[in-house]
Amino acid sequence: MANKAEIQVIDDRLLIEGILEERTVSENDTNRLTGEINLVEIAPTVETLTLSFKRIAKIENLIGFERLIKLCLDNNSIEDIINLSHLTSLKWLDLSFNKIRKIHGLDALIHLEDLSLYSNKISSVDGLEKLVKLQCLSLGNNRIDSMEQIIKLRQLRNLKMLTLSDNPICRESEYRMIVLAYVDNITYLDYALIDNNDRTIAKEQYHDELLDVEEKESVLKEKLLRDEQLDIYLKKLIDAGILFAHTIFDDLFIDDNDVERLKHLPGIKEQIESFRSNFKIISEEYITLSLEKYDKRKKEIIEFEKSIKTIRTNDDYDSTQLIDNYNRSKKMISDQITNSYNNISRHEAQRMVKHLQEELDKVRRIIVVIIILISSFLMFFFESYFYFYFCFFFSLFLFILLFPSLFLS
Repeated sequence: MANKAEIQVIDDRLLIEGILEERTVSENDTNRLTGEINLVEIAPTVETLTLSFKRIAKIENLIGFERLIKLCLDNNSIEDIINLSHLTSLKWLDLSFNKIRKIHGLDALIHLEDLSLYSNKISSVDGLEKLVKLQCLSLGNNRIDSMEQIIKLRQLRNLKMLTLSDNPICRESEYRMIVLAYVDNITYLDYALIDNNDRTIAKEQYHDELLDVEEKESVLKEKLLRDEQLDIYLKKLIDAGILFAHTIFDDLFIDDNDVERLKHLPGIKEQIESFRSNFKIISEEYITLSLEKYDKRKKEIIEFEKSIKTIRTNDDYDSTQLIDNYNRSKKMISDQITNSYNNISRHEAQRMVKHLQEELDKVRRIIVVIIILISSFLMFFFESYFYFYFCFFFSLFLFILLFPSLFLS
């Protein structure tokens, strides 16, 4: 019970201590920290946070520290790696001397280069596969006891420094040669520089086993590539709204329990497979044609957006100038008419208003011409009257919304 009473949570006080310990903030921020501090304000500026030896049991309350590059949580009582996925800028993470049994929750930390899990209770290296930039990995003094776990580290192709000392696997007589043979990209093992001659000897000693592993890796890599390509293909079908054409045949039978029984009847299974093959040909033809139309439509949309942007850029200035000139004329005439010192006659005032009305009509005509030219261009580009009418009325509608005063008497 005494130990439980000592456990601390990551609260504002611990966070402030962790920020000050590394002195990662400016002098002005430090002055604020020593007084009252708003962690919501200061957290986004912090790049290093040290929470070592704090008797922390749970990782929490790190929202807002998205710019963290280095996080030290060593020498605590942490059992679970959680609440770190938003710290995507992390390059250095120290979780050594805790009570962690399983590696997980690190997939989003794709920029991580240095990870220490030294002295925990870890028996499997699963959970590291997404850390493709990892260069330094410390897994010493854990419970790793199988060759299989060593082989899994091969996927970390940027790994340069590896520590596995004081694990059960290290008691194997061939431990060092096994690591050198299988994890052939590292430069340091258990704090010692690797001799290239030792690496060559190890790879020769385990040549046959390495070939077997490399063959399995090749098969797995091809499968992952196929899965990735299939995901991309299915996403494109979803975007095009034709995923049903890819799945419709299987969907017909997925909930039909009688199909499996019918397959035992003579010739039924063959008939179903023949139907599947014929249907696949038809569906693939449909998908091909639909994707061609979808790609064409996407290109048209891209060109449409480019055209609109170009035309807007070219015509906005002229339209704005027309309206500005009209507004200046309106203000000048209004000032002349309302200013009592000018003594303008009624006839002269009517003449000036008429001139202003003619200028307004001219602005209207020019802008309408611009709209018609834009619509005509789009009609020519898309070769479709639908686009002509759509663009014409839509442009006119937008213009009325933007400049309603020009259309009011």
